[in-house]
Amino acid sequence: MGDEASDGTDRREPLFEPPPSLVQRPERRLTARVAAGFAAGLGRHEFRDNAVTLAFDSGGTRVTAVGSAVAAAFALECGPCALEVDADDLAACLRDACDVLKAAPRVVPFEAAVRTARAACVLLRGVLLPVDGGAEAVLSWKEVLDADATAQLRAELLRSIATTGGEVASSVRDVFAD
Repeated sequence: MGDEASDGTDRREPLFEPPPSLVQRPERRLTARVAAGFAAGLGRHEFRDNAVTLAFDSGGTRVTAVGSAVAAAFALECGPCALEVDADDLAACLRDACDVLKAAPRVVPFEAAVRTARAACVLLRGVLLPVDGGAEAVLSWKEVLDADATAQLRAELLRSIATTGGEVASSVRDVFAD
């Protein structure tokens, strides 16, 4: 901050310097990075393990390739995304996102809660990229505890509180109770 005008005269008016520029943090969300790269025309992405390649043909939507992380987490295999598939699984979620993409070929972000063999609920975030003759879905997810795991965690926490709290533990109520 200074008091002089740019023409050298002294006007006693403050001159403020612009605030420092803040360095923008890099995007951490996988799906946002993929969508930004696609929009910038970078083409192929490096997240093959989290990708599912889909083809659109007369028979509907078909899975043609599954990344290793997706296959391990969701047990998704190559083949059709059939209509009779459970409405809460990954194939149904991908089929619904593909319907949006077919209506307007653009990058389609989507979110869902799906069931898997290992978890009662998986929170899924994905982005569907239009490619020649189909789409490429890039996924990220978080598993939510199922009822058994929640009960086990509850019991362990209550045991821990009971053994460390002495008299205080007797007045502690189960905050996880339904």
